[in-house]
Amino acid sequence: MFSYSYLFIDEEPPTFVTAPTNITVVIDQKVIFEEWLEVTDNDEVSSLECTPQSGVFPLGTTKVMCIAKDPSGNKANHSLLVIVEGKLCGVVVNGSAVLNILCVPLYLKELY
Repeated sequence: MFSYSYLFIDEEPPTFVTAPTNITVVIDQKVIFEEWLEVTDNDEVSSLECTPQSGVFPLGTTKVMCIAKDPSGNKANHSLLVIVEGKLCGVVVNGSAVLNILCVPLYLKELY
């Protein structure tokens, strides 16, 4: 009787199928990367880690780096920008000057 054994080596990295280069949200809106990024693999995706992690981002632009891994240790990278914009609450006209008033949540008013 013969016995055979097979060794399968997975060298194919995961693929970012849906991966925007920019995510634009308004101030105080939580960003959850798993809702924006879709990753596939010939086996399975064992992890998707982004730095910084999902959460509420500060006003302005933040660069994010994401790494997807499969059980064989293959990796794929994707970088994106999270752009947080303020809400325009109103406009004040003072003579010839026009001032845009930015809405800021109460807990952030001390910082601005």
